[in-house]
Amino acid sequence: MRVDKRNDEKTMETKELLYAATLKLLESSREKVFIKDKDLVYRGASRKFAKMAGWETEKDLFGKTDFEIFEDQELAQRYRNDDLRLIENSHDLIDYIEPIVGTNGNARFASTSKYVLRDENGNFMGLAGVSRDVTQEYYSKRHSNKALEYLFDLPKDAYFAAYLDLDEWRIVNENHQQVKGRAFKAHSNVDRLIGNAYERIADRRWPAANFYRTFTREAIHELYLSGKTEIQMEYRRIVSENEMLWVRDELHLLEDNVSGHLCMMLVVRDIHEAKIQEEEQMRNAERDDLTGLLTRKATMQLIRHSLENSLLYDRHALLMIDMDHFKAINDTYGHPAGDQALVDTANVIRENFRSSDIVGRIGGDEFFVLMTHVPDRATVEKKAISLVEKLNRVHYADIYLSASVGISVYPEDAGDLDNMYSKADKAMYEAKKARNAYVFAEDMTSEASK
Repeated sequence: MRVDKRNDEKTMETKELLYAATLKLLESSREKVFIKDKDLVYRGASRKFAKMAGWETEKDLFGKTDFEIFEDQELAQRYRNDDLRLIENSHDLIDYIEPIVGTNGNARFASTSKYVLRDENGNFMGLAGVSRDVTQEYYSKRHSNKALEYLFDLPKDAYFAAYLDLDEWRIVNENHQQVKGRAFKAHSNVDRLIGNAYERIADRRWPAANFYRTFTREAIHELYLSGKTEIQMEYRRIVSENEMLWVRDELHLLEDNVSGHLCMMLVVRDIHEAKIQEEEQMRNAERDDLTGLLTRKATMQLIRHSLENSLLYDRHALLMIDMDHFKAINDTYGHPAGDQALVDTANVIRENFRSSDIVGRIGGDEFFVLMTHVPDRATVEKKAISLVEKLNRVHYADIYLSASVGISVYPEDAGDLDNMYSKADKAMYEAKKARNAYVFAEDMTSEASK
């Protein structure tokens, strides 16, 4: 028994000696060193690590978690995620790049190694880590790869840049700023970032949606090996329940300067005003010479574009308009008189709708309108009644015109332009049986089912 007691005392002395030595080494170390217990609570750190974290001495860290030590809670969450991944995978992480607390808002980066600590029975005890600042290495090499610029500076039109380590499948750093008063949220891991990018795309038929839906480590590696290192994708991004903005995602694939891992820089830039101007130029470029309305081709392009970028809860209405008795003006008073009647008709139609609606001439005495973002059928019906009444006043000499209007609604009647056009056209011909009337495609379907 006395032998066992002496052995126990010796073991305790050894543990105390090792603990005292560890504290002394941490106190004098020039490296950024830290130790966490199994609950990921700090039980030791070097003074240099404490200074980096914004504390006076290493004792200030004792008994605290990352969330209590670091003001930046997103950064703290990222550290916690790395620790949990290390524990789950049960292997050390060697020389991986992570952001560290910078001064004056400047980005800084460290090459960190983390080790799993176990007792003699193999039970998990905690973690030990050591970091070295590699910011200067990035600064010195940033000019050799322009993508690295975004680690430190963002262009005025960039909402954020995210630097992803695709081999480790984690976010190394995110750089955010406001653009025209709007800001995007930070992400705690790659899956959330990619998932959010996919969910925010207004139309899942856009190439960007397919890219993010199939985004995997293997897919990006294959892309990189094929020689594809630069990708750009433009789409409308949902920023709130009632707002969408045009953005351009720029992706740069590269090998990291320090770790050698395959990484990706994702930059999201604002292009909203430029795209709106582009659409306006399209509106102005393709105008009907006689009426000044959009040509059939331009109208179809804009309507199709509007439908493809609709949100799930959006509703639009397509109105097909055919003028009654127009041939009588041409036959009685000639084509100049008919042209004047068409100009008057176009003016009435244009003035009856909002500037955000799309108004065009199909040809001859036929016109069409897309009412965008309508709340309900009653709103469309009110417009249709107003339109029919106003067009009933258009005349040349003693010949008065009237209008037959067919209406289809997105997405209730159809989910694409071709089907909307077909249904509105059929409803218009139904309206012509009565003349000076409007018919909803929905009502035709209801009648047919009786």
